[in-house]
Amino acid sequence: MSPRHDEPDDLPSLTALTSAVASFTQASPARMYNYYLGGGDHYEIDRTAAHQVMAAAGGDNITRVARANLQFAGRAAAWAVTKIASSLVLDIGVGLVDDLPIPNLYEAVHEANREATLVGFDYDPIVVTHGRARGYTEVLSGDVRDIDAMLDHPDLAKLGKRVNLGQPTVAVLAAVLHFVGDDEDPARVLIRLHERLPADSALVFSHACSTQIDADTVAGMERGYDKARSQITFRSEEQIDALLNDAGWTPGMPLVDVERWAPPGEVAEQRDKPDPVTSVRCIGTVAFSSKAAA
Repeated sequence: MSPRHDEPDDLPSLTALTSAVASFTQASPARMYNYYLGGGDHYEIDRTAAHQVMAAAGGDNITRVARANLQFAGRAAAWAVTKIASSLVLDIGVGLVDDLPIPNLYEAVHEANREATLVGFDYDPIVVTHGRARGYTEVLSGDVRDIDAMLDHPDLAKLGKRVNLGQPTVAVLAAVLHFVGDDEDPARVLIRLHERLPADSALVFSHACSTQIDADTVAGMERGYDKARSQITFRSEEQIDALLNDAGWTPGMPLVDVERWAPPGEVAEQRDKPDPVTSVRCIGTVAFSSKAAA
């Protein structure tokens, strides 16, 4: 039987439909994170999973770290935009962070550079829809596990000169890579991102950390994501540092708890902040492409 030619060209693909169904039948890491932050974009299936994680982490500790990570992402991205004189930011894993008493990434970036182009990517169709109504230039469907598919997205070309992947770029992977399991080759994500972005680019990066955390606590938090769309993998400080350096991303400052991160020269201001939570850790830094030194 020959195919019909009178059907619309914009019918959703099977992949898109499957993704949409999964977003309602499984706990979503983005909506769980929104719940930790105190937002309202989540469902019962997300809250149930989030409660399991929070119980393992000791109640509100994960809320404190999640909020610190959101603040880190905004401050670090704004600093990086200025540091490398970039006007292009790629936020990989946008999440649901509206209506919170914390500056969003796009607000922080635009405060540093009002002319900056900010393109977001997420594999959750609900997140993509929400993101398009926010301050991003564009939010596109994309999975961190396939960097090439994201950077070759046909809709990027529609933005014309606003997206020039030949210029220094700030990429943001804040609390995202820990959702890429060891069997999914997280190193390849960072390697390919390094290969595709030009010299002098910067990476705002944070990751859930198991160092100094009780093993049973880590296991309990990981179990909370067992039935989520993506599972979480806590990694040690050494593993996280190796992932960055082995891929060619050189941390401009040592990895630290996101509560403690500050741009150079502002470290003293962090002394008044509470000590980092000891039952759940997220560490981060801003790393730079080693191609700049080649």
